[in-house]
Amino acid sequence: MKQFPDVYQGRVRKYLITDFYKITNLPENQFGLIFSYNFFNYLSLDSIKQILSQAMEWLRPGGKIIFTYNNCDLPAAASYAENSFMTYVPKTILQPMAESLGYSITFSFDVEPAFSIIELQKPGQLKSIKLAQTFGEIKSKN
Repeated sequence: MKQFPDVYQGRVRKYLITDFYKITNLPENQFGLIFSYNFFNYLSLDSIKQILSQAMEWLRPGGKIIFTYNNCDLPAAASYAENSFMTYVPKTILQPMAESLGYSITFSFDVEPAFSIIELQKPGQLKSIKLAQTFGEIKSKN
């Protein structure tokens, strides 16, 4: 907690997760974005399906989940799976599975030799309650 400024320490919510295959103590319909880097790369398709099902409950309507995974449609990623370094999760199986759970695929990107990321969206429109106007804007400097 000390890594965060004092003003944010009271806002950070801690959740003890004892079984990452079945996370039960997160609030429902509260998250606009769930991001996971290099975690799904080591999960089986069944485990990914279970977590995506749970994430559907945690996400607000229109919320997104973004994660990296070991896309075994890429030759180097398939080699990782064959050598038991990462799990076997081809995009050609992952995408239809995510759609069968109710997600729409809003972004998918592969970088050779073996980096893949996907963005899934829960149906609905993401809305949030804001206490004030936006204080800043990020612009591209050309």
